Amino acid sequence: MEKNSQQGVPLVSIQCLVYNHEPYLRQCLDGFVMQKTTFPFEAIVHDDASTDGSAAIIREYAEKYPDIIKPIYETENQYSKHDGSLWRIMDEAMHPDSKYIALCEGDDYWTDPQKLQSQVAIMVADKEIGLVHTAAIVYEQENGLFLEKPWGWPINSFEDEMIANRLVTLTTCFRRQLYDSYKQFIENHKHNVWKMGDYPLWLYLSYYSKTFFIEKPTGVYRLLKYSASHHTDAQKLADFELSAYDIRFFYAKLFHYEHMLKYLANDLVGKLISLSMQKDQKIEYDFTGIKREYGLNNPLKLQVLHNITQNHFLRHMYMRYLRLRTRTKQ
Repeated sequence: MEKNSQQGVPLVSIQCLVYNHEPYLRQCLDGFVMQKTTFPFEAIVHDDASTDGSAAIIREYAEKYPDIIKPIYETENQYSKHDGSLWRIMDEAMHPDSKYIALCEGDDYWTDPQKLQSQVAIMVADKEIGLVHTAAIVYEQENGLFLEKPWGWPINSFEDEMIANRLVTLTTCFRRQLYDSYKQFIENHKHNVWKMGDYPLWLYLSYYSKTFFIEKPTGVYRLLKYSASHHTDAQKLADFELSAYDIRFFYAKLFHYEHMLKYLANDLVGKLISLSMQKDQKIEYDFTGIKREYGLNNPLKLQVLHNITQNHFLRHMYMRYLRLRTRTKQ
């Protein structure tokens, strides 16, 4: 691969978080340096005190592509602090005059060399568009298979994004000015520590700007077995869902979308009940608190189902009943 030569202020800053991504990291960094653009760009590659060979790979690419790869090497893991230090370090490392930000973690990678060029061109042409995202191919690492159907869907409204996250983070490119206002917004409305760092940003951007979706996939999302959103432990998955809905409740109240609160509460409880049944595991969550604060449709039915999920014997009996009913219908 030829060495890229760039001059001038980077128009785009890529933020790349790395932690023990040695098996995947070369694919990720190759996706950055292969970008064909009419403007300079930089990639802030942050190694969060990895215990594998990730840092050595970053050094290799930083030496080969010094105009693009801007490395950060930590001796102490920043993510585990949960105090915002990780994002402060990343933000301070970006060139102060870059205009756009793109994200891609070290286990994902880009496949389209025109990704950044096409996304920036769209935002230059329409000043009201604050975020451009694309479809992504999904790769199941455990099975070694690419899923047939790409991920990623257009956002037709803020409510659309409130109901379900339609973005794949590695495909996004957005205006830095909006990102800076988002950081101030979060600072002014301090809230619980959320398990999803990007979803609150997507909601903010979809509320304050237009979004644009490119159907063509531009990258690959690597589906790992023990990631936060795809864990085998039901409680960990439930905690992830609870955090996502805490974000939704926060925005619904702050932006006066109170009409969505009961719908969101019903959806959350339904998902947690379904998850408990699927995994055949008890899930701890405050059903009474959700019902009291937001109200529920069919509260008695949901209360009964919730109680069933809390007991191993009742879960098994209910699942046997469902299987029997399915066979009878067939």
